[in-house]
Amino acid sequence: MPSVFGINNLKFTIKDDIMIDNESDYFNVIKREIEDRLVGKSSGKRAVLVFFESNRKLKEFYDSTALSSLKESTVYLTEEASLEEKEILIKRATVSGQITLFTRTFGRGTDFICHDQIVATNGGTHVIQTFLSEEISEEVQIKGRTARQGDHGSYSMVLLDRDLEKFHIEKVDIEDVKKGKGILTRISDALRITKNYDTIYDLLNERRIDLFKTQYDMNTKYVEHAREKHKIAKTFLSNLISGKIDSVKTFLIEENKGAEGSYTSRTVCLMDATGSMYYLLHKCKNTVDIMFKRASAILKEQNIKSDSFQLQ
Repeated sequence: MPSVFGINNLKFTIKDDIMIDNESDYFNVIKREIEDRLVGKSSGKRAVLVFFESNRKLKEFYDSTALSSLKESTVYLTEEASLEEKEILIKRATVSGQITLFTRTFGRGTDFICHDQIVATNGGTHVIQTFLSEEISEEVQIKGRTARQGDHGSYSMVLLDRDLEKFHIEKVDIEDVKKGKGILTRISDALRITKNYDTIYDLLNERRIDLFKTQYDMNTKYVEHAREKHKIAKTFLSNLISGKIDSVKTFLIEENKGAEGSYTSRTVCLMDATGSMYYLLHKCKNTVDIMFKRASAILKEQNIKSDSFQLQ
């Protein structure tokens, strides 16, 4: 049965349409990619949609000197825009010569319908994604903002090498893949093998899948931890309503007790939940919680009071 969406005419060449650059060149490469993709098959210009990971990165690019020569043809759309503004800019996005910057939200479910024959006859709308999606489903959605219902279109990626660190991809890994060298890849905590990748995209996609699995496992543990805390909280409320004062006192003392005796040391754990580190926050919190529980158990085994330290 033929697809109701028509033939897929998306042009995306894995070996040619993925660029990874350092911070000093990143915006300039995005700008050059926009310029190159605006040029159509004939004398007409195409339309270019550029998707950013966040509002902050979009604004940084829009305000950068890299975009200055294209500023007159460029507009941007973020979630803060009114419904009327969104409708106007989405319709205008597929007009010949138009460059539109979007936050990632507009990469899912937004219909960019091209009625401009100049764009249609010059290769269709081009989409640039400036970040690697944690989930491949989002990438598929962003690709799907062009080449819709049998129309032609194209897609490319321009990535910042520093942003790939959260996927455990280092600069040397990227260079080794380009040179055809193998990369040391973790199979388990105790086993690592050298693996070869045919393309940069193969490496990106595998590490993305690994990150998703890690996040899923940690989120599952976090949910279990939260479920136990929820049960304890429900029991406390039940005891409070029932007037079981001794049980209420025991709970409050346990939850709010401080360390006994004099302090000999103090450990401060600082958790970075910004940028590429946000996805590790729950993992870090859970690990700290486990560490203190184990420390308490060891103290008890050594006949030392388990409440000789506190976690605030």
